[in-house]
Amino acid sequence: MNYEVINKVATLVAVAFGLIVALAWNQAVVAIFTTVLAPAMGIPALLGYAIIITIIGIAITVWLGGMSERAKSAASSTEKADKGQKAA
Repeated sequence: MNYEVINKVATLVAVAFGLIVALAWNQAVVAIFTTVLAPAMGIPALLGYAIIITIIGIAITVWLGGMSERAKSAASSTEKADKGQKAA
């Protein structure tokens, strides 16, 4: 198989495992919310759960995006420094 096919299959498998992990965490978090909010379980409690999880997801996504940009910037700076040393 060529590189592109292997790369795509690896990506799809990683995404599939990510989905499985997300579903497992979803069950765990729902169990926690059910235990804590058992008397209030209904539409308002489920909406509250969805809103809280959405806010946490957005915060983590923004945080990871910032980390990715910093890592990308650092790698770019290192690469430029390495090229400058080779030229000298």
